Amino acid sequence: MKSYLSAINKIKKEFDNNWLTDSQRKVFDKLKDHFSFYGSITGFLYGPPGCGKTFIGWVLEKEGILEYIPGGMKSKYNFSSTVKGVVIDNIDFERYRLRDVMKNIALDDINRYLLIGRFPPDEKLMREFKLNLRRDDLIKARENLKNIGCSLHVNIENATSFWSLLKGGY
Repeated sequence: MKSYLSAINKIKKEFDNNWLTDSQRKVFDKLKDHFSFYGSITGFLYGPPGCGKTFIGWVLEKEGILEYIPGGMKSKYNFSSTVKGVVIDNIDFERYRLRDVMKNIALDDINRYLLIGRFPPDEKLMREFKLNLRRDDLIKARENLKNIGCSLHVNIENATSFWSLLKGGY
């Protein structure tokens, strides 16, 4: 577990938007365009575990588009004074209704946000962006990880997610 966490910290320190895989790049470009307009803008990014949703959130923050907030609705967050909007990761719609999540965000005077979760909400109240993982995405991720000296614990043929490359399973 220690090597996994140090790999995650290394990734956070070293990555840039050139690390995006083709699938991630398509979704990132759509999100970047979606959030380029003024006013109240919302979106929901979803996909299977380990397909790169969180990574896209990190890139959106690094590019200054939105501020990344981990931990879903469980964490209390302090926004920077220059926040343009937020990415809130790990939204669990089995636990929260979308309307309740949106109400809580509005209470913080945030009107530009991207929610990230594994499944889309039942309520269709915002634009949805789906991310899927393809084999060529895993190949690019493996190269990115090798380039910063991360130990890979699974053969690419057995990888099922980006995290499985580091953990040996997900």
